Amino acid sequence: MEKWVKWEESTKKLYEEMHSELNQLNECAASLFIEQYIKEVDDELEYARRKLIMLESIGYDMIEINKWQEHLYKKYTKKLGW
Repeated sequence: MEKWVKWEESTKKLYEEMHSELNQLNECAASLFIEQYIKEVDDELEYARRKLIMLESIGYDMIEINKWQEHLYKKYTKKLGW
């Protein structure tokens, strides 16, 4: 989970750098497009951080983790369009 959080943080940083560069180049449409990605990554980062805190609070209890599996499957199946 910590790797997931770090990956989301690095992705957000990359997108923010791209957004800044596109703004400097006056590429408004592309900049607005990247803003949408930043928002999506920011939401995912918040979700990942909450899951990490929850996992740590339950001591990575496999019974509890197993209860989340169906929810996570549905969430990401829908998100990925599968």
